[in-house]
Amino acid sequence: TRASDAKTAWLVALLKAKTTTALKNHFSKIRIALLCIYTTRSLA
Repeated sequence: TRASDAKTAWLVALLKAKTTTALKNHFSKIRIALLCIYTTRSLA
């Protein structure tokens, strides 16, 4: 039915958005960690 299709599409979109946000947060954490390591290495 149309309603269930719309609901499914909405859920998929929500899931994609959540995943994208999680990945972005994950990568920014990695970037910060790498920056910290790089900084401490160059200072040492």
